[in-house]
Amino acid sequence: QTSAATSAVDVTKEIYEEDGLLALFAGWEPIIVGYFINGFFAFGLTEFLKRIVAAQLASDQAWAATVVGSLGAAVVAVAVVTPFEAAKVRIQTLKANPSLLDTWLVLIEERGGWYEGLFGRSLGALIAKDVVFAAFKFAVFDAVRGAILQAYPPAANDALFVSIIAGAVAGACGAVASQPLDTTFARVETARPG
Repeated sequence: QTSAATSAVDVTKEIYEEDGLLALFAGWEPIIVGYFINGFFAFGLTEFLKRIVAAQLASDQAWAATVVGSLGAAVVAVAVVTPFEAAKVRIQTLKANPSLLDTWLVLIEERGGWYEGLFGRSLGALIAKDVVFAAFKFAVFDAVRGAILQAYPPAANDALFVSIIAGAVAGACGAVASQPLDTTFARVETARPG
């Protein structure tokens, strides 16, 4: 389908008018399942690796443990989520809403095997995007949290508020830093052979 819409609002209206409200949620199955598994690895493995690396470093190098832990975890988490992302993008570009398994089978057949179908096209672009995002997210979170606590020590009594502020800043920085790679991923995943 070729769209004349030029803004996110126009595209959203177009999808809603042509295909209904549920079409805006196309690809929900691979996202929920994929990012449930991804979250387990991204957060759990980050903390695990961060502790291992921190034990080898001086206490003033905690930021390095955070960056190394988040990078290692990001690579594993991306490898796990890549087949789900490939399916999500395919489902979102179709009028029909096939199951996750059916989508994977089509990708495997069209792209010439399970690795090419589920990983080959997207893995490199997603690893690059998520490694940059994770590195910025975790490093900026620690830096902003530390800066807030250093500038205003009583904030330690409200750790939730400090984490919310640090998390918001960190997420925004990670998103900005990784956006060019996210665009690359989308183009790679939707490219037609030939």
